[in-house]
Amino acid sequence: FNKVAHRVYLDVAQLPPLPPGKQYQLWALDKGKPVDAGVLTAATTAGTGLQQMKDVASAQAFAMTVEPAGGSAGPTLDTMTVIGNI
Repeated sequence: FNKVAHRVYLDVAQLPPLPPGKQYQLWALDKGKPVDAGVLTAATTAGTGLQQMKDVASAQAFAMTVEPAGGSAGPTLDTMTVIGNI
């Protein structure tokens, strides 16, 4: 996360494949509230390196969940795969 440019990059290498109809979704946690930072496609998760996500104005942490294809308006907490503080 680049705090100056507000850019978010995600290392997609070695993400496990998901079943059909599911996608990874990244969330920025800003003052405890989740902000959608974008979904990953199957083609993206099969790749290596960094994937640029949606720009985020502010975040103290990021979390990734598994959501229905197309993403969700809010995170499904019981499918959270990772969370990390900045």
